[in-house]
Amino acid sequence: MGDCHYLDGNVKARKVVQRVREIMELLGMNPERLRLRWVSASEGAKFVREVSGFVECLNKNLEECPKEEEEEEAIPKENIS
Repeated sequence: MGDCHYLDGNVKARKVVQRVREIMELLGMNPERLRLRWVSASEGAKFVREVSGFVECLNKNLEECPKEEEEEEAIPKENIS
């Protein structure tokens, strides 16, 4: 079960994002242009950092941005099926 008070919504969201990234790649789009991060409603400062950092990465063409797997709060792959 995921770490979400709506039971497993975060796990389902991760699956959807992975599928959309696969489709983006098939269409010739950079899948790193889609990012999923876990931020609770009480983490306003973290939300601002995440959005600001992602906008900065998009402006740099994602060359120096960390990959999704490198982020500390990613859901382990074994929890996704």
